[in-house]
Amino acid sequence: MLLRYQATLAYHVPGADHSHGAKPLLIQLVYDKTALVVNDRVKATATVTNRTTVAAPMVILDLPVPAGFAVDVEDLETLRSSGKIAKYQVTPRSAIVYLRMLGPSEPLELIYHLRATMPVKITAPPARAYEYYNPDYQAKTVPTPMTVVAVK
Repeated sequence: MLLRYQATLAYHVPGADHSHGAKPLLIQLVYDKTALVVNDRVKATATVTNRTTVAAPMVILDLPVPAGFAVDVEDLETLRSSGKIAKYQVTPRSAIVYLRMLGPSEPLELIYHLRATMPVKITAPPARAYEYYNPDYQAKTVPTPMTVVAVK
């Protein structure tokens, strides 16, 4: 009796980058703390870089608003009125930021704050940057674990 078999193994690693080579856009999202108490504020710093030699038109940043958090809209309004961003839109899950142009090799740093509204233990979704007219030019960050505890 002849036995034949084949084994196949596949798995998914959240946040893993399986691409090869340099991407045209790079985005980083850093939180100043990941362990909070309800009503604490966390500072989020999003840095996006155009790694090409020409300006990238109509770049959109999809910045996460994790479950149990609320975004400080005043920060986004200040960025808009100063001309750093063209406009923004806040949804329950993200703050969508629109840039008219992102110059080559110029990192753009955006700082905004999130307020913890309830006790949660979550993984904040990744931030995403992409060109509106060329969505293949995109970049993502890795998810970030966060914990908010009730006030004692």
